[in-house]
Amino acid sequence: MLSDKTLRLVVDQRTADTQFVNLSLASPAVRKQIAVAASGSSLSMQNISQAAVEGLRVVWPPLADQRRIVELLAALAEEERAIEASIAKGRLIRGEIMRKRLHDREGDWVAVGDVAVVSSGSTPSRSRKEYWSGGTVPWVRTAEINFSVINESGEYVTRKAVADTGLRVYPPGTVLLAMYGEGVTRGRTAILGVEATVNQAAAAIVCDPLRLNYRYLYYWLENSYDEIRKIGQGSNQTNLNGALVGSIRLPLPTVEVQQDLVAPIQAFDRKLAADAEELVKLRMFKQALTGDLLSGRVRMPAAA
Repeated sequence: MLSDKTLRLVVDQRTADTQFVNLSLASPAVRKQIAVAASGSSLSMQNISQAAVEGLRVVWPPLADQRRIVELLAALAEEERAIEASIAKGRLIRGEIMRKRLHDREGDWVAVGDVAVVSSGSTPSRSRKEYWSGGTVPWVRTAEINFSVINESGEYVTRKAVADTGLRVYPPGTVLLAMYGEGVTRGRTAILGVEATVNQAAAAIVCDPLRLNYRYLYYWLENSYDEIRKIGQGSNQTNLNGALVGSIRLPLPTVEVQQDLVAPIQAFDRKLAADAEELVKLRMFKQALTGDLLSGRVRMPAAA
């Protein structure tokens, strides 16, 4: 039994494909019509009348074309799921390889602070527009530190802000570690792919290239995420600080061995990045094609 807030649409199978009707009703053009026709002051309590539903304007191609459109979009959805499954499987394999190659390594252990310089940034005054307006220098927040290479940021500061405040610009290859933040943020790591500044909640670690490969450090910290979160201190949340980050210990083989250890992980990262890029392109294509087909801007070619 349906409630009085639900309309049941009975599709005439002689002229319409049920799945095509569902796609049409979910399309941006039809959703916009529904939003305009809805009544009520609250989003959670808005209603649309049966008359308004019956008056919705939809593109109605021949039944055979409807079915071909449904089949085409279903094939794209299946390809999307296949790429998603490949990425998920790749991440699992990558995690296992990282654990096997980096866990419980033998040899000399050193503190991060013995083979790298650990520091942090700051937040230029928000009241000084000249520090932010038209900024070109990336300013990375801890929310952006999420086990990835950072090539851009959500906010940028000006060169004047850097000069006036002493904000340090870190080089590419700097390893970042979130010292505090909401939820799971604390303990996450990232690598700078470009020159950037950071806020005070991020530790910036510049490695001595003769002793410590920055990618080795990055993967070691990522693999030690749970352990790093346990070493924090603070009254309300277990924050890290520069001294604690510098005291983190890790095994230190030669730089050549470090590179050999992380090479397979890097290979998986490149594959995952390529798959992720392919997925983004497919989703954009699918979204655009769906809109074009359901709006009538593009029509299915004549069947062979």
